[in-house]
Amino acid sequence: MNKIIPLLSTLAILMSTNVLSDGWSSGSEYGTITEIVMQPTNNGVGADILVRADIPGNPTSCTTKNTFHVDVTGERGKRFFSILLSAHAANKKVRFYVRDNGCTIWNSPWVDGVSVK
Repeated sequence: MNKIIPLLSTLAILMSTNVLSDGWSSGSEYGTITEIVMQPTNNGVGADILVRADIPGNPTSCTTKNTFHVDVTGERGKRFFSILLSAHAANKKVRFYVRDNGCTIWNSPWVDGVSVK
C-alpha cells in the first residue's frame, strides 16, 4: 500500500498537468496567407476570422497547423484585421504568435500577435 499511494499521487499530477505551448508559428519561419475567412456571427455576436497560411506548423496542441483563429473585435482587433488584409494584398510573408489556451471548434489555435516580413 505504501508504494501505491506515491505512484497514484505522481500519476494524478502527470494527468492534471496540461502542457500548453504558446509561441511563434514554426519558430522563425514565415509563410504566405492563402485565405481569410470571415465567420458568420452568432445572432450578431462575435467577429472571428480564420486565416489559412502556408506556414508548416505551430507549437500548440491544436491538430490544425496551418489555420489560425483571430478575434477581430475591439480596436486591437481592427488593427489586427488591417495588418492581415494588407499583408495578404501585398503578398507579404507572415508568422503568428499563437496561444494554446484551447483550440477553437475548427481545432485551430488563437492568434495573439503577427509579424509581417
